[in-house]
Amino acid sequence: MAGRPAGGDEPSLARINRDSVANFYRSHYKPEDAILAVVGDLDSAEMEQLLAARFAPWTAGGVRLVENIGSLAPQKSRLLLVDKPDSTQTYFRIGNVGISRTNTDYVPLLLVNTLFGGRFTSLINSALRIESGLTYGASSAFDTRVATGRFFISSYTPNASTGRALDITVEVLKRFHENGISEQQLASAKSYVKGQFPLRIETSDQVASLIAQLEFHGLDRREIDDLYAKIDAITPADACRVIEQYYPQDDLVFVLIGKASEIGEVAGKYASHVDLCSITEPGFYTLAASRPDLRAGLKPS
Repeated sequence: MAGRPAGGDEPSLARINRDSVANFYRSHYKPEDAILAVVGDLDSAEMEQLLAARFAPWTAGGVRLVENIGSLAPQKSRLLLVDKPDSTQTYFRIGNVGISRTNTDYVPLLLVNTLFGGRFTSLINSALRIESGLTYGASSAFDTRVATGRFFISSYTPNASTGRALDITVEVLKRFHENGISEQQLASAKSYVKGQFPLRIETSDQVASLIAQLEFHGLDRREIDDLYAKIDAITPADACRVIEQYYPQDDLVFVLIGKASEIGEVAGKYASHVDLCSITEPGFYTLAASRPDLRAGLKPS
């Protein structure tokens, strides 16, 4: 398992110098890579003239480069255990790859995930918080990007209940596949999503952000104008199809942050491959994939 945090880490930040910052600016801060959305009480023609005058000196910076790495879906279950010896709780995420923002199943998944882990009364929060009291919160999400995004379930629990919480999470996912979604559940999700959407476009700032996002992904106002009609058109059969297609079961990736001496034995139950590293090591999320010595046993070197 390896990752590249957007904010950098101790090793990567130490390698950055002024030339690398200047080169990045010249390569990426260009008109062809910029989107400007303006929302407010204004005259469109006047605003267009003002913006054209203000940004006239900003010239193109060369060929636009867009890297699409495609799908990196793991082909087997894996688990990364990050040892935090003073931790009294285990924080965990479980998931795999998700969808791009332009995926045609974006709206069906919005409804389906509302039921699975997108609201307080969702299946995963009900099981882990309301019914068992193992956590104060559990959720799931599809983090959509230009390329394939990620799907993840997120929660936390005391060290002693780590195994039980993970068992319940995996079982809820299994039952989701087996039981599907009823007409009544789907109707509830539709009402919820319709009721929440207006809250996302109440302010000018929210509207500008949404317009910029749509432009970035090559989408248009139909994403807004047709949203309710798309929601109404979703059937239980559509919902069951996207569960089967997008909610992983067999090749789950687990990330646990907690006290390895107490949860290490539990961790080995959920994946055929376990990586172990210490939270105090800079770049710990990349170390596990590159240092075999960190995988030996359940004690960090």
